[in-house]
Amino acid sequence: MLTRWASGPIAVASALKQVQTKTRFRIVPSAKTKPRITGIARLGHRLTATTGVWYEKPSGYTFRWLGCNGHGNDCRPLPGATGRTLALGRSELGLRLRVVVTAHTGSGAGSASSTATALVRS
Repeated sequence: MLTRWASGPIAVASALKQVQTKTRFRIVPSAKTKPRITGIARLGHRLTATTGVWYEKPSGYTFRWLGCNGHGNDCRPLPGATGRTLALGRSELGLRLRVVVTAHTGSGAGSASSTATALVRS
């Protein structure tokens, strides 16, 4: 039997009775495949984020670029970097970059992070 998942109350039925919760639950989007970053991690170049592939058919996406240490960890948001593309300037030099994509639906939002790029070089 194919079940379509949707937000709402939970109903359980047997041959004798059906009961339903009074509260609603939400199904938020989740990533089937993580977002990716394309482009060359070099000063003066531009990187582009893919959205990844999501369950629950999102109605829109937001992007947040992160600057990370040389191992791709200890990531922090880059000020003002919220578009699908990122032009690499001096402030990104020596960082590895990740992008966090948030998918939005009528039920809520879910986020997924890309893997880190190579070190941004001049």
